[in-house]
Amino acid sequence: MLLFVMDPNDRLKLVLAGIAELGWKNSIDLAATADASTRFSVPGLSADEVHEALKDAAYAGLFAGEPSEGDGSMRTWHRPYLSLSGLQSVGAWPTADRPAVTTRWWDRALAALVHLRDNPPHAGHISGPRGTDEPTSPVPDTDEHTYWLLLSYLLDARLLRAIKQQGSLEEVALTPAGSSVLGSGARGDGPLTSFSAAQRELFDRIAGLAHELPAHDREFLFAHRADPARVVGANNIDFPVVGDDVSQLEKAGLLKWTSQNYVTGLNFVVTPRGFEVYELARRRMADRLAAVERDVLTYLRGDEMAQRFPQAFRLWLQADQQHASRSVNATVVGHTIREAMQMFATELLDRHRVDSSESPTQTVARVRAVINARRDDLGEARSEVLDALLAYWGTVSDLTQRLEHGAQKEGEPVNSEDARQLVYLTAQVMFELSRTLG
Repeated sequence: MLLFVMDPNDRLKLVLAGIAELGWKNSIDLAATADASTRFSVPGLSADEVHEALKDAAYAGLFAGEPSEGDGSMRTWHRPYLSLSGLQSVGAWPTADRPAVTTRWWDRALAALVHLRDNPPHAGHISGPRGTDEPTSPVPDTDEHTYWLLLSYLLDARLLRAIKQQGSLEEVALTPAGSSVLGSGARGDGPLTSFSAAQRELFDRIAGLAHELPAHDREFLFAHRADPARVVGANNIDFPVVGDDVSQLEKAGLLKWTSQNYVTGLNFVVTPRGFEVYELARRRMADRLAAVERDVLTYLRGDEMAQRFPQAFRLWLQADQQHASRSVNATVVGHTIREAMQMFATELLDRHRVDSSESPTQTVARVRAVINARRDDLGEARSEVLDALLAYWGTVSDLTQRLEHGAQKEGEPVNSEDARQLVYLTAQVMFELSRTLG
């Protein structure tokens, strides 16, 4: 009978590879009876073998952590993580001999570098982990502790420079090597890309209001104890907000607390960097017609529309693809858009639980039924806008008839430009109805 004994180096590599798959862990427990959230094991190795391998790795500078053995029956490591050399030893980070890798850690590193390049931290400052459950990391697939560990790897790799000071980083900036790693291929979309759509919209609203107010009226109150939380300011500014959205904008250095009273509320202003970001966004949106078309089409092609109106979305996307192919007759696009508008009206009724006896072809009447049912909570101004939009909807509906029948009544041929116009105008009207009615 042959007894297989694993080479210590192979055992070490297996254990390090397992650790590399973890994000940040406050502790890992090697005992088989440990809680699932902290249990760590390597197939084919006993807890003692894993424990000894981690000791070897720590001695070699490949791993860091604080071991705890208790009375001899415990096998726990507190604050465990691989060093940069440890990541490199298992191929999770580039080296001179292996400059190109595609791994979870390296993908995170590139995402962090792009974010730091396009969204430089305010005054070069990044606060250390706060020990909360808030999703404060700007990099997908990481929490705040894992992001902090990622920053330490970037510093050790000389891709980032910073001064460590009292648990935070100061004077953070990409090094020439960090910029070189990104090259010309990694492109972000500029400031605010790490924020949600709601957070970007909130910042744009606050900065836009501050931009129009006189300097002495640019301080706002964040009434965080109100239900719901609100932002209040001069000229009767008063609107509800999600508290975490305001907090994230402040942490990013776009807003700054001027006083913090946890009873009456927190006062804040838009920072100089915030105004710079706002102005940059305005310059990027200088061509308003192109921007509107881009945003509308992006929304129609995005997840939100697909979730709210799945069948109408499928039909609209089909028409969009038909037009893009340029091999489909414009009359086909007209027919598909007509079906999309009918399905949108049906799904809108279902979404708002409104009944209508009108035929599915009477899309104007069916959409009007939803608007009428929502007038009280929409308010007079929004209702008037939707009434005007409904007339626009009717005109677009007429356009679908023109395309579908090849403009026989008008005696004019239809072409790809007619199809493009119909696809876009339908996108615009669906976009506005969806965003306003929800």
